[in-house]
Amino acid sequence: MCWRTFTEKGQTVDEQLQSLCNHIKAFYQEPEMKLYEFVKTYGISQAEEGLFMGLCLMNLPAIAVKTISEVYEKDFWELWGDVRDAVYGTRRTFPMQPADDPARPIPTAKFLGRCGDDMIYFWQEGGDIHFSDELEGWFSDLKKRYDEIMEEPFSVENPIRWILELMGYAQEEYYHIFAFTEFFEESFAHLSDRNYLALWKLYEEMLYDPNMEEAGKVIFAPDAPKYEKKEHHYLSHFEPRRQLLRTWCFMGSEKRENLARVTLRRYMALVANVELRKKVFGF
Repeated sequence: MCWRTFTEKGQTVDEQLQSLCNHIKAFYQEPEMKLYEFVKTYGISQAEEGLFMGLCLMNLPAIAVKTISEVYEKDFWELWGDVRDAVYGTRRTFPMQPADDPARPIPTAKFLGRCGDDMIYFWQEGGDIHFSDELEGWFSDLKKRYDEIMEEPFSVENPIRWILELMGYAQEEYYHIFAFTEFFEESFAHLSDRNYLALWKLYEEMLYDPNMEEAGKVIFAPDAPKYEKKEHHYLSHFEPRRQLLRTWCFMGSEKRENLARVTLRRYMALVANVELRKKVFGF
């Protein structure tokens, strides 16, 4: 990564260097602050985000300063002397479990910091995952609409292409929304089965629902134009067709977990969990 892209701020080289050193020192002086919070609070640009992701993952400030010194052709020890005292002995890591206090088993939802409604894929009859009344009501609404679709005369001329296009649209318009491998392969093995096609039809309605599109657009930069879609783009790799508001790993959870993305991901988890799918849809 070329740190000279910091000139987008209108800074001189010396100002860029000082800004980087100040941000690195601040990063270690705020060990309890989450990474995305730090990026937002200190106005870290997209050009700088990779540096702080590396610091968060590796906790090697000297390596970061060495990289900066090489890019700007500055003396490492001079730059390190400005940073060393602030970062020395400070670690941004999780506390370790004492050796004499072995880890105790905890429910998966608690370990991941999620509620039962986010654990749809792992649900089993008689297990310790319980859903809210709101989610149970959503399941009932889905079943009602599914039954209506099954009663309607519909056909799909090319189901493989149709399913791939839906997956591509989900990635382009909502980002990081994928089908579970098991359900994807199961669908391809039952391309003439209206039960599976109805589930994808229901998914299509969600994807193109104006309310869902409105809720999902918060992850994109305001008024960002859509990039031109290449033919068979969905067959190669999925990318958003608009500029994201921030680099994905720095996007705040309140935007990443917007209503649209949560709904679509939960639906994909529901149809992939065969046991729960049978309970909700009957097959």
